[in-house]
Amino acid sequence: MLLRGYLLLAWLCCIPVAYAQYENVWFFGINAGLDFNGAQPVAIKTNILAGDPPSVLQGTVACASVCDAHGDLLFYTEGSRVINRQHNLMPNGADLVPLTNVRNNRTPTTSTTQGTIIIPMPGDAKKYYIFSLTSVFDMGDSSGRLYYSVVDMSLNSGMGDVVPGQKGILVDSNLMDQMVAVVGEHCNIWLLTVSQQTIRVKAREINAAGINSAPVLSGPFQPAFYPPLRGSLAVSPDRSRLAMVGNDVPFNRPTVFAGLILFDFDPATGMVSNDRLLSGLPSFGTCFSPDNTKLYVGEQRTGFSSPALSQFSLSAGTLANIINSKTFIADIQGSNSLLKLAPNNKIYFINSQRLALGAIHFPDQAGLACQPQANALSLLPGTTATFGLPNIVPVIRRDTMYASRHEIKCVGELAVLQAADTTGWNYQWQDSLGSFRRIANKPGTYWLRYYTPYSCHYHIDTFHVDIVDLTFSLGSDKKLLFCDHPQSYEELRPFDMAYPGARYLWQDGSGDSYYRVRAPGIYWLEMYKEGCTASDT
Repeated sequence: MLLRGYLLLAWLCCIPVAYAQYENVWFFGINAGLDFNGAQPVAIKTNILAGDPPSVLQGTVACASVCDAHGDLLFYTEGSRVINRQHNLMPNGADLVPLTNVRNNRTPTTSTTQGTIIIPMPGDAKKYYIFSLTSVFDMGDSSGRLYYSVVDMSLNSGMGDVVPGQKGILVDSNLMDQMVAVVGEHCNIWLLTVSQQTIRVKAREINAAGINSAPVLSGPFQPAFYPPLRGSLAVSPDRSRLAMVGNDVPFNRPTVFAGLILFDFDPATGMVSNDRLLSGLPSFGTCFSPDNTKLYVGEQRTGFSSPALSQFSLSAGTLANIINSKTFIADIQGSNSLLKLAPNNKIYFINSQRLALGAIHFPDQAGLACQPQANALSLLPGTTATFGLPNIVPVIRRDTMYASRHEIKCVGELAVLQAADTTGWNYQWQDSLGSFRRIANKPGTYWLRYYTPYSCHYHIDTFHVDIVDLTFSLGSDKKLLFCDHPQSYEELRPFDMAYPGARYLWQDGSGDSYYRVRAPGIYWLEMYKEGCTASDT
């Protein structure tokens, strides 16, 4: 008896999750803001300085805000307090940094370039981390300290509040002003900061288990320099590159870095590598284009009083070609500014005496084709921008991938069931077997669940296993006595029964499920079904 099997069908279906608008409402400066939920962004007034002493008029550089999946505001912060969507201080929302020795009547985080960031808590849709980084300029011996607090949106009748006992918890110290976050490859997030001693990047993993106390360390880079006092970090949309800018003005100390460095970044490990110095001019803000091919930087040009906005082409090839691709595209008109990619795929910067935002309307385009505009969006009266724009919100994009396979095997064969993607982790079969491959020797339905990289793809693979049993016999050889009469015959059947769906082939080419023997001879039958074959003589 010959048996064989084959794979009948396999298909993959992706159920996408609508990419949420978590950054649709911005808050910055002195009670300034933007709402991107309409066809065009609209300037709004906020209360980001709620609780500040009356003497604090200079606004805040540090700022962050977060919306829900529909783009509706949840809360915002400048790192030292948190304001709810009704623009009121949360009941437990003050003193996110437990320090009081602040200079210039500011808060501990107000003047930190990237002094705060909001990170949705992996594994809990109602909770958010707020990270607060104290200012290098205003905090003296307490500068460069990193704290975290937890906001629970189920508290205070759904308006949210800081969880008691989870406020102002020290994470790290001796850090510079730069802080950004990026989604990893294992349903996790990397929080990136820079150490004060050397240009060393710390990547701290955040996942469903919490905040990893041991950061991934990269560097030191550019060993001839100390880390920049001011500046920012930016991650490319595809998460493969990291940019760092530094600004030592007005100190101009030759041993402190000022300029633009481009790195490679690995979202799977958090490692930063391959540092390339693109510019040595003091810089404050930087941003990648949506298609990852351009890098923009605001820098102080030698011999000019106003910072310039320049573009580098990252697809130019060699490092020398990238450096030589630098194109001046706009004058920021007397203001340093962070740069930020908006939900409408434009890049915004602060301009025009801080009463408006400039825009790069088509940042994927080369040179002036990107269409920079110095005064693209006016702010409301009574509101003012400073140097800062909101930090990014790293959101784990949870997609569910479904795969279904139908395995048909013949009796005696084993079905090898394997995940559609073997690069993942946490493989779990319905009977708790933990591997991406298994053997099935019985018919039935099997399923496998697991995660794969590219943010957080959750897979459910289903396998339907059928066993085709064509085992039969025509009986043992026998001697038969035939009469010389048309109605004298012996009827052969496989086990005296039919096999539904099977195809029959007798020695004379006939295809019935039975055969009438009327004369001595050798008779045989082959049966076929779903790629399986059986025979008897």
